[in-house]
Amino acid sequence: VRLYHRIEINIKMVYAEAKTRPFFINFIRNPNLCVPSSCSESDHSLSDALSKWYRTTSHTLDAQLVAFINSDATGLAAGAWYGMHRCVFNAGLGNFTIGCGYGKLSGYNTFSHENAHEQGYSHSSGMAYGWDPYLEQLVSDLIDAGKISADSVPFEQSNYLIAR
Repeated sequence: VRLYHRIEINIKMVYAEAKTRPFFINFIRNPNLCVPSSCSESDHSLSDALSKWYRTTSHTLDAQLVAFINSDATGLAAGAWYGMHRCVFNAGLGNFTIGCGYGKLSGYNTFSHENAHEQGYSHSSGMAYGWDPYLEQLVSDLIDAGKISADSVPFEQSNYLIAR
C-alpha cells in the first residue's frame, strides 16, 4: 500500500507542475501525439482535452489496490480493484524499465494505465494507452530534477492540484 501511495503522490506532483496541463492538453489535441490506435475515441477538441484533464486530476481513488503474482500482465483492473504484478514492487520506483508482463514498463506507467480504467476510460480513449509513457517521462524528469523522490513518501499537501 505504501508503494501505491508513493506512486499516487508523485503523480499528483507531476500534475501540479505548471508545464503538465498544457502538455496534457496538447497531447490529447494533437493527432500526431495521441495517435488513432490509442485515441480513436478522442475528437481532439479542447473540450475533450479539458474534460479528460479535470476528470483525471480530480479523480478520487476508490478501488482496492492489490499485488498479484499469477499473471503475465503487468497490471490488471476489475471495477472495484486494480493491481500491479509483484515484479513492479520488487523493481522499485526509480526503475523505468521493469521487464515483467507486457514489455518494459514502470510502476508509474502501469498505475496510470490501470487508474484510467478505474475512471472508466477504455484502451482507445488516449488515457489507458497513449498518455502513460508521457506521464512516465514527466515523473522521471521530476526525479532527475530532485523535485520528487523515488525512495520516500512525501508529505501530501492539499494544494497539489490547484488549477493553474
